[in-house]
Amino acid sequence: MLPQPGFLLLLWCGIAATVVAGPIARHTPAAARGRPRAIAAVADLLLFPLLYAVALELIGQADLTTGVVLGATHGGIELVAASLRPDRPSADVRVRTFLARTLYGVVFAFVYIVPPP
Repeated sequence: MLPQPGFLLLLWCGIAATVVAGPIARHTPAAARGRPRAIAAVADLLLFPLLYAVALELIGQADLTTGVVLGATHGGIELVAASLRPDRPSADVRVRTFLARTLYGVVFAFVYIVPPP
């Protein structure tokens, strides 16, 4: 059975990762719109912490290397999704988004705690 991470731990990790990684992607044209920005904030604070926590619990460790792998995977998925859009963002925007997601994964894994088995 997968251990249940505490809600406050998930919220704290999501806030810390969003505060650190948010400014990198904030100055992009895609982030300037109101509603998509609000949806992205909700996802960064509630959805992604849950997904990252499940991944870290299944892996059994939360360290910087694991955070880089998770964040880079997340960023890579966003790169592919952005390149398939008809209104494809510029290369600068895509790289900044990739770096923001990688940093999000690093900070999340750094703050998150996986108890020993």
